[in-house]
Amino acid sequence: MFNFIFDMSTIELISFSVFIGASLASILLYINKTVLGSVVRALLRANANDIESAKTVAELGLSKNFLVCSALKKDGALRKLVSEVQDNVISLPDGSSYYKRDSKVDIKSARFFIREDNRIRAELRYSSKGSDIFMLIISILVFSVISFAMTMFIPYIMELFGDVTGV
Repeated sequence: MFNFIFDMSTIELISFSVFIGASLASILLYINKTVLGSVVRALLRANANDIESAKTVAELGLSKNFLVCSALKKDGALRKLVSEVQDNVISLPDGSSYYKRDSKVDIKSARFFIREDNRIRAELRYSSKGSDIFMLIISILVFSVISFAMTMFIPYIMELFGDVTGV
């Protein structure tokens, strides 16, 4: 049988860790929806849904955004939805196909588009709805209240549990 000793410093550490983790997750979600979502929303506004209508980052007005340029270079979630004109289409025997990206991408001259089959997924994942700075602040405040409540009430609950079980 395990004997866990909970004192105030352990509970404070757990509570603080939960608060920091939840706050960082909220900040990363905000960055993902606003900064990286700006590429998707700009491509959707420009109706860049095939090779002929593809746009460069400069044409979208995002060439000075470091995070956008960095995300378009890597094989992340954004690149699974945003295709590049230089991508090679690989056809599989079952009739399906996938895009294989060249290893070196010149972001300044590359032209990007969102294929029609990825359009709905892109709209849902990167919509700006519910991702404003006000919601970020509210979520961090809620996490701080939950963290404070954990710090205040868990010792009493553990003491009550110990009294009831005799541990």
